[in-house]
Amino acid sequence: VRTAPVEATRFTVGFGSCVRYGEDRVQPIWKEVQVANPDLFFWLGDNIYGDTLRAEVLAEEYRRQRDVALLQPVIRSIPQLATWDDHDFALNDHDRENPLKNESLRIFKQYWANSSYGLANVPGVFFEYEYGGVDFFFLDDRMYRDPYTKSDNAGKTMLGKGQLRWLKQALVRSDSPFKVIVSGSGWTSSKGEEGDSWAAALTERNALFEFIRERSIDGVVLLSGDTHRGEFNAIPWSEKGGYDFFELVSSPLAQEPSEVDRPMVWEPQMREPYSYSPNFGLLTFDMTAQDPWLRF
Repeated sequence: VRTAPVEATRFTVGFGSCVRYGEDRVQPIWKEVQVANPDLFFWLGDNIYGDTLRAEVLAEEYRRQRDVALLQPVIRSIPQLATWDDHDFALNDHDRENPLKNESLRIFKQYWANSSYGLANVPGVFFEYEYGGVDFFFLDDRMYRDPYTKSDNAGKTMLGKGQLRWLKQALVRSDSPFKVIVSGSGWTSSKGEEGDSWAAALTERNALFEFIRERSIDGVVLLSGDTHRGEFNAIPWSEKGGYDFFELVSSPLAQEPSEVDRPMVWEPQMREPYSYSPNFGLLTFDMTAQDPWLRF
């Protein structure tokens, strides 16, 4: 049995997203995760493809996924943490108008032993977790998300007021050299203002990035899934007086990845994709070094 370290240490984190049991019931990726043997594994959403408004169907999809033989030794030996995205929230591209959202949350809690869930007056899957000297902030990008058809302005939200306030307060409070923000949906603007990502709420995203710059909050790193390919992305912010935000992406764990030419460049963003096979991300942190470092 592993216990979390109480002091800064060197450790590894595996992460991934988009596990479609209906397209891959064997899921050989879990053999590779077991070989890597990370200290933690993060599920970044679309952990199942429920795509239903029937709670019993959603629960059955979780049961089928947990029944995958190659996954079971990973689940038993590596601590797991998770957030969701649209397909485990219930329906493709869904938002706060999802009529099953409370049932989806109840079922999610039955299958994921996260350290906490939301706030007393703000339900959701978001939570803060510290391990080995690194602070991780898992977001809920579905429970309070406005429909993508709503015009992007200061009133449009991905996180809702309560969760956004919690995130800002937690970032200010953190004294870790790395502050890793985990989102199911991608952070770049490439999908456009009606895309199923932070691209649909750039006003809120940019205001968050400006908050980080104005408060001189160092070491923020972005994680996400969803795209059906691995990516290493850079969102420039140094020209505004801050630092560029790097987004580390892994997808899919179990289905065919999307084909794409490489590299992809959308000015002023940079995106370097990996689309050759199912994949998982591996982060190595060395928090014992005089100058702590992170490798993706």
